[in-house]
Amino acid sequence: MKSQFKRNTESLNSVFDFATSFIQEHQLDNETAFTLELILEEIFTNILKYNKEGKSDIGIELLLDDKTLLMHIIDECAYPFDVSATKKYDTSASLANRPIGKLGLHLVKTLTDQISYDYQAGYSKLTIKKRLKELHV
Repeated sequence: MKSQFKRNTESLNSVFDFATSFIQEHQLDNETAFTLELILEEIFTNILKYNKEGKSDIGIELLLDDKTLLMHIIDECAYPFDVSATKKYDTSASLANRPIGKLGLHLVKTLTDQISYDYQAGYSKLTIKKRLKELHV
């Protein structure tokens, strides 16, 4: 399942509708549904926040392959930013000593099994894999 979304916060409702269609089509359980929606929201809003100059729509492709959920997030007008290479977030530090930001990416990395990143001349493709325990509710 693949779609394109306008580069603005109003598109989040469409992103969630897209995810809901995928979740229903594949009868994904509530935990997987929550994880999928959280990841898409975090990555989509990060693209909006950190690449304000981008002009192209943001592509999202969702696939289910042998109990593995694959998410491809594509930005054809991007600056390089490899989510998979971000530093580990220190959850042991006191709240007062934690940096602002990066918690969302920490959650994405914690909730998934593999993140890979490909960047070539403004074309950015983030691939996220999550192995599923059960495919049905």
